[in-house]
Amino acid sequence: NFHSGQITPSLEIGIFWVYLAIPVGAALSLLHLILNTIEITKHGHNVYLSKRGLAMITLLIILLLVFLVISVPIYLSIGLASFISVLVFSDIIPMVLIQRMFSGLDAFSLMALPFFVLAANVMDGGGLSRRILDFSRALVGHLAGGIALTTQVASMFFGALSGSSPATVIAIGKIMYPELIKGGYNKSFSGGLLASSGAVSLVIPPSITLIIFAAV
Repeated sequence: NFHSGQITPSLEIGIFWVYLAIPVGAALSLLHLILNTIEITKHGHNVYLSKRGLAMITLLIILLLVFLVISVPIYLSIGLASFISVLVFSDIIPMVLIQRMFSGLDAFSLMALPFFVLAANVMDGGGLSRRILDFSRALVGHLAGGIALTTQVASMFFGALSGSSPATVIAIGKIMYPELIKGGYNKSFSGGLLASSGAVSLVIPPSITLIIFAAV
């Protein structure tokens, strides 16, 4: 919701400016394509293909913006806009296009993704997050800034086990956020710390992001 008054935890800027990058990036890409098309047209090379590509990108951006405005989920907006644009401006048979889209998801390694999320939920429900926090507090809790360090170390351990950054933020954040506030840290710092701590799991194998990189 652009007008909800939400702000980012670290930079403390409106969430509107974060999501503004999507239409601005699309507009810049369209501008680059238009300038490239004009340059190609001047030299008389592949004029038909460049105009067809320009029309496809234009339809793609328009559909994407329309879907986003009417509150269609982002993954559906991108998928539907791409599917319709390719269907209209290419010679690919619809059945082949659907098979290509499905084959991109039909990878054995990608089956690990939902199981990672399931494992994180099981660990959180079983109390493992609390045990990891107790262990992390025993390691670094006695140091200066012990609450913040405990949050970071606990997120590292939980993220390494679960492989999921959102699950790490939820599992550790719901316990440590109130403690950070009680410890004198402001809300912006606490939210930024939890968000950045959860991102650590992305670079500790095995993680969901590294699995996707390996599969693709």
